[in-house]
Amino acid sequence: MFILLILLIISGGIFYQNFNSIVSANDNINNKLDLVINNAIEKNRIPGIAVSAVKDGKVIYSKGFEKSIGDNEIEITPDTPLYIGSISKSFTSLAIMQLVEEEKINLDDPVGKYLSFFDVDKINFEGEITIRHLLHHRSGMTEEEYLTSLPGNLSIEEGVKDLQGMKLSFQPGEKFNYFNPNYNILGLIIEKVSNQSYENYIKENILDPLEMKNTYLNKEVIEEKIPEGHLSFFSFPIKKEEEFKQHSLPSGFIISTANDMANYLIFQQTGEYKGKQLISSDYLKEMHTPWNNEETGYAMGWNIGEKFDYKIIEHGGSLYSYSANMTMIPEKNTGVILLINQNHFVYNIISNNQLVDNILKILINPNIEIDEIDFIPLGPIFLVLALIAILTIIKDIYQLFNLNKWKKKIEEKTKFKIYFDIISDLLMPSSLIIIIPFIFDMVFNRKMSFLPAFYLMPGVVSWLILSSILNVGKGILKILKK
Repeated sequence: MFILLILLIISGGIFYQNFNSIVSANDNINNKLDLVINNAIEKNRIPGIAVSAVKDGKVIYSKGFEKSIGDNEIEITPDTPLYIGSISKSFTSLAIMQLVEEEKINLDDPVGKYLSFFDVDKINFEGEITIRHLLHHRSGMTEEEYLTSLPGNLSIEEGVKDLQGMKLSFQPGEKFNYFNPNYNILGLIIEKVSNQSYENYIKENILDPLEMKNTYLNKEVIEEKIPEGHLSFFSFPIKKEEEFKQHSLPSGFIISTANDMANYLIFQQTGEYKGKQLISSDYLKEMHTPWNNEETGYAMGWNIGEKFDYKIIEHGGSLYSYSANMTMIPEKNTGVILLINQNHFVYNIISNNQLVDNILKILINPNIEIDEIDFIPLGPIFLVLALIAILTIIKDIYQLFNLNKWKKKIEEKTKFKIYFDIISDLLMPSSLIIIIPFIFDMVFNRKMSFLPAFYLMPGVVSWLILSSILNVGKGILKILKK
């Protein structure tokens, strides 16, 4: 009995020490994550952000930061619903693969087997668009041929029917081209095959089993629950109401919370949640596998790449006034979900990814020193850019109202220099506005019209518009005074 008592005391002491070390390790991670996230919020003026981190199938961090800047301030918590944008695509691909596993869908079937009305102009291309093509964004449909902004209240089916007759840009399956409507077509196929609305199918087969109680696909509930989103005008948040687009629900308009998405992340990492499997491990693995089993590329609603010498599975989400990112590192059994009620073109490709990277660095190596973590403060950079914009506008206004000085100067100039000066005024800023969508196309292989460019870069585009007006005015007056 005495020996047993001694053993109990020793084992209790060991347990207490281990427990304390675990608590200490978690506190260390939490403190560093708090520091990194608060630094990003302060330096980049992020109005609201919710973060959850998962390691070894458990949520080890979940917090909300700051408040939305609205008439009714809503505290951002891990249970605050925010748009997840294109991360919605992974829900659609999961639903499709569930139906594939039930043998209700075949990945290599043509779309027309499930949607009898579906028809596109193949021009000289052969072959049919299949379910697999849609999942991997290899349908041959591109924004080059279809960049239409539809009313938000159209149904998924009405949105898909609007695609009918569009021309293909290349052979189905030939190459990757990101095209949001691919996933809206998949959403409609889910409805036709399951005899349920997309919303009900996702709720019953994904959200309920994963206990995602604060994830919504219904317009009325979304508009009631969600805090206002924001644009970023030279790093200053500006309120912007996001239009809910029912027809694009399967590709980008689900809203969820950091806590709910942590449950989803656990499932995506481990293949189950609290013992519940939504799909077999083989099909889940196929969802995370790029086209033709390549090492990197676009899988089914997921980008597969490399970070810190590890394979990553990730996808971002980008609407006009909300952004999101979900990233997993399978080898380290870790992942993070980031939800933000603000978006900006530069923030989305730099600061959001940088924040995810820094969080992952801490999760992978809790002993990392803060000064080893890279950080680019975009807020101050944008303030410098704003100052440059103000100075150039002041210069343009000054020159506009002092053209008499210009008239005196041209007496010493050749005709070529005079006309070059006038043409520069008329074309330079205007051409920059036109060039922005082309730059976006070259970098991301995506088309962008003027309105999205304005919403995603309101400061720069406003600067160029005002500068264009002033310079065109200068150019016209110079012609009249010449």
